[in-house]
Amino acid sequence: MDVAEVIKKAIQEWVVPQLEALQGSVAEVRVALDLTNQRMGDLQLQLTDLSRRIDETNKRIDAVRSELTEQIIGVRSELTEQIIGVRSELTERIEDVRRDFIDRYDRLSARMDRLGEAIVRRDEYDRVLRHMEHRITSMEGTIEDLKRRIAA
Repeated sequence: MDVAEVIKKAIQEWVVPQLEALQGSVAEVRVALDLTNQRMGDLQLQLTDLSRRIDETNKRIDAVRSELTEQIIGVRSELTEQIIGVRSELTERIEDVRRDFIDRYDRLSARMDRLGEAIVRRDEYDRVLRHMEHRITSMEGTIEDLKRRIAA
């Protein structure tokens, strides 16, 4: 055997089994890589589908937001009109109550003035009555004196 054959035989005994093992490992890695690539493709499809669904959901959200904004503006307008109507109605009622209050106050003031005048007249009447009673009493005393003088 020649050196070349010995080297060839040693290489075949050591290197060839390792190359075969490496080729088996490479085949396993390729299978795993193919499976990983297939999973990555599936994930890409799922992500694309999810992205499409998210876009559709965002469009629906935008549509609902727009619709709600319109409804809110409409409700705000209605409420503003109702508030203005209620405000004017309340202002009118307040004015009616104020006029009624002023009218009642004026009538009460007139009654109070008449009552004051009646009290003044009564006080004058009482003063005149006391004065007349005093004069009558004084005249009765004078008449009694005159009767005694005549009788004496």
